[in-house]
Amino acid sequence: MTNQRDHSVSLVNLRQSERVLSAAFFARTALVITLATVGWQVLQLHILPLWVLAYYSAVTVEKVLLAHGGRLGATVQFYLILVASFAIACIFAWLPLYLWQMDGTIWKFAAMVLMVCGTLNIILLRARVWETAVAYLLPVALVFFVMAADFWVSPWGGPAFWAAMCLAVGVATYFGIAVWESFRSTKELNEARAQLLQSQKVEALGTLTGGISHDFNNLLSVIQGNLELLQTYPDVEDKDEFLREALLATARGAQLTRKLLAYVRKSELTPDALEPGQVFAEVEALAQRVIPTSIALETQVLTDGTRLLADQAMLQTALLNLIVNARDAMPEGGLLVLRAESWSGPVPGIERPSAREFVRLQVSDTGTGIPAEKLSRVLDPFFTTKPPGEGSGLGLAMVQGFVRQSGGELVVESELGFGTTISLFLPQVEDKRPEVSPHAEPGTLDATERAFG
Repeated sequence: MTNQRDHSVSLVNLRQSERVLSAAFFARTALVITLATVGWQVLQLHILPLWVLAYYSAVTVEKVLLAHGGRLGATVQFYLILVASFAIACIFAWLPLYLWQMDGTIWKFAAMVLMVCGTLNIILLRARVWETAVAYLLPVALVFFVMAADFWVSPWGGPAFWAAMCLAVGVATYFGIAVWESFRSTKELNEARAQLLQSQKVEALGTLTGGISHDFNNLLSVIQGNLELLQTYPDVEDKDEFLREALLATARGAQLTRKLLAYVRKSELTPDALEPGQVFAEVEALAQRVIPTSIALETQVLTDGTRLLADQAMLQTALLNLIVNARDAMPEGGLLVLRAESWSGPVPGIERPSAREFVRLQVSDTGTGIPAEKLSRVLDPFFTTKPPGEGSGLGLAMVQGFVRQSGGELVVESELGFGTTISLFLPQVEDKRPEVSPHAEPGTLDATERAFG
């Protein structure tokens, strides 16, 4: 289990190192293709198009494994990516070695430039995970020693030989230390970020202590009052009602405690491949207890059999939380829509680009909406638009934490007077299965509308 968690962390670091949709990746790719085209057409290096094809084929394999290899398990996915990384490094290192063997100073210079650029790439991008850093560094280091061997002169063992050997070993050691320092600095930065986030949560909880104690005092008063009435009332039906109220208050207290614990500590998720239609069906059954007859529920599943990757229990809890928020935003009734669809491309409103494909789950209401001045703060911990005493402000922050821990994003869209739409972008599972909707024939749109009694 420890190795599994370590590999999961390594995979997260690799995804953050260079995203396929990032401007930097596109810029580097364009530069490589441009220079290769110049070398091919102007310098008549006809091997360059084949090299570019081989190199970016290996890069594509690595990116596909990184984005869609989750169903293989973190350990298998990580080692496959490690093999792909080594293949990329070998293909890259072949080009400077090839140029070094050609006659002419310009080719030697080009080979050295490629070696320097390759080493900088390892230090700046690949050193987030030490295993992949080594996989990239080994072929480059080997080529460096081969290039250094051209300066060795006979007899072996003489001053020139040892001078060349010391120079090669010294430069290789220097770059090795640089890669290790880069990895160590990245690791310490990630640990510092995690510690800062955790300390901010604990500090925020301190500011909430007064409100929480007041909530618990109210709950205990309800329980105590109903138990006292239970002792005095002889009527059985009245006793049942008092017991129900006491148990309900107890459940509310337990739920509040679970929310606090879940927010303070990191929950360990168990992601599974889930069908959106089945998720909606189960959530709909649970929602019957919280949605009044004045609110109609409509579900739309447009994923064409595509499944998502998430922890089932946490996803149900997150959706129920959003449904309750939507209910509270429609005190006079309205329409609540659950919608699922496949999504490719950037996530709207999110600056961090993502190489993954998603399933977008939306919870939309026709309620009061959120004022523009408050919309930017709705995801802040302990911020709530509800009146005092009616919400802790933990709900949306916890949902966002769960979604991001699952490798996705959460987006809130709202207009005052027209309602709110909350979108959960969760990772898409690569393979597809025909999805049987609980409300429609296979292959048809799942759109049901009902009022709960």
